[in-house]
Amino acid sequence: MRGIIHFGMPKTGSSSIQDTFHKAKIPDFRYFDWNGANHSNLLAGIVGGDNAPFIQKMTRERVRNRVADWRHRFEEGIARNPVGNIIFSAERLYRSSPDKKRALKAFLDQYCNSYLVIGYIRAPGSFLQSRFQQNVKTGLDQFRVKRAWPRYRHHISEFDAIFGAENVVVRLFDRAHLHNGDVVQDFAHVIGADLDPADIITANENLSLEALALLFTERVHGDGVDRDSLASNRQLVTRLAAVKGRKFSFDPAMIDALITENSGDIAWIEERMGTRFPPTDTPSDNTIGSAKDLFAHAREAQPVLNEQIMQAAAEYTAETPREIARFLEAYATGSAHLAKPRAR
Repeated sequence: MRGIIHFGMPKTGSSSIQDTFHKAKIPDFRYFDWNGANHSNLLAGIVGGDNAPFIQKMTRERVRNRVADWRHRFEEGIARNPVGNIIFSAERLYRSSPDKKRALKAFLDQYCNSYLVIGYIRAPGSFLQSRFQQNVKTGLDQFRVKRAWPRYRHHISEFDAIFGAENVVVRLFDRAHLHNGDVVQDFAHVIGADLDPADIITANENLSLEALALLFTERVHGDGVDRDSLASNRQLVTRLAAVKGRKFSFDPAMIDALITENSGDIAWIEERMGTRFPPTDTPSDNTIGSAKDLFAHAREAQPVLNEQIMQAAAEYTAETPREIARFLEAYATGSAHLAKPRAR
């Protein structure tokens, strides 16, 4: 059986690939049946280490039990209905250590006799923008860009060493280079899967500049959202996703400086892909180069925020006395924050 390992990289349409292949029924292909389309939890359970448990706060014992149960069901399913290809997808694998990559291969070696490892490579400018946005969604409260550099050579060369460079395919994440201009169709094309385009699930979770500015401002200056609560954080992000506006992008001069600093890394990955990255986006009036820029856009977006708050309040219906009391408490807390001392 051939093991197909999709490692992302992060912010290259991984959710669409995962959601599509998790649900699609394709002859001779089986997607690892886990409690969700993203196999990051399964990866944590297989390789162990400090990243288990993570976001969902599962205990290590619970992760091990789930992996043991999954493995039993997986082996039974393979015995009943053998397939030629098994698909594993976790963008967390991209930044995992060599030891964790080896541990995953050792686990899969029990079932697989060959491998195809595939990842999509995003240009540094667009990657850093998308990565920053994702990090703010999950709680980032500092304007950090340099640390997020993707370190192409460092991570890809690990896959080459462990699985063999001849088994590792890296593709430029750019519509002009993708099969039919779509990353899901491209993935299916590369692995040889007969995927019906009608089965493709598209996941687009980008925030507007205004929404991102508001969220970042809350991260830095706020204390009202329980950031350890996945549900509370998701609710805030979902609310702000409804705020439409301009496209977020970094100051090209800042990105160009990072590209120059990492020119060797760029040259290596372009040679490895066999193609060059597209040029950095042209400057606009809305580019972001600092936290102060985001705070300024948050101030400008206050009328939109006011509309969102009014809409949320209008949609709320209290069913019990306790819910009414909680609504009044939220109102009182909000009023206290909004009240300003009168000028004397």
